[in-house]
Amino acid sequence: MVRLLVLIFLVVLLIFFWDSPLMLPAKLLVVYFHEISHAIAALLTGGKVQGIAVAWNESGYVNASGGIFFIVAMAGYIGSIIWGTVLLYSALKYRFMRVVSFLTGVVLIFFSLLPGAWSVEAHENISRLIIGIGWGSVFIGASIFNPYANHVLLFIAGGMTTLYSLYDLDDFFSGRIMQTDAGILARYYFGNSPLAFPFAWMIAILISSVALWIFITMTRHSLSEHKDEAEEEDMPDEKELEWLEHYSRQKKGRWE
Repeated sequence: MVRLLVLIFLVVLLIFFWDSPLMLPAKLLVVYFHEISHAIAALLTGGKVQGIAVAWNESGYVNASGGIFFIVAMAGYIGSIIWGTVLLYSALKYRFMRVVSFLTGVVLIFFSLLPGAWSVEAHENISRLIIGIGWGSVFIGASIFNPYANHVLLFIAGGMTTLYSLYDLDDFFSGRIMQTDAGILARYYFGNSPLAFPFAWMIAILISSVALWIFITMTRHSLSEHKDEAEEEDMPDEKELEWLEHYSRQKKGRWE
């Protein structure tokens, strides 16, 4: 119940401060998750990433060749939802928080420095470096130095990424569907045919359905299990506590 109330509070907070400049770093993180999801899909399906762009106006794109185009095009919206729900799931369940944060940071930095992925405007490369290395360093630093700050980071970043990703699906319903990933996919298969527009809507509905299913399933699973927070992997178990107490007594005896 407490977790659900905190999530509701986060939603209310985002509604009232959505256009605040303070929200820009978090929004850029979500855009970056979206773009590197395209890049990951391209690499996993045998393609090559030639450029990753993220701009300060919250826009972005990926230049890629090869790979399975359908999967690469679908990966942006669905990938960002997966990023958000994994971070949020880890925070809500107190599971693998350090590992999740550390790996997230490594991935963010890796795609910031990805060899060969520089075929975009210079300012877009610079903004990608700042966003990727900056956020990557935050995740890695939190995972190493402060488990409590790491918990808060995962909860807020996961919640905001998930909610912003769901909000991002509004692109399909705002009259710009042919400029979205669904529209790009439709034009890839049908060109300027009259079939492109209805196919874009079919893809948009599929993406939205999958994204919502991922969000609802993982969030419900996270909130349904009520375990004692002592089971958190960052908290020492009884044997570790006994060892720490014994070590402390030994150390005190040596130095006094």
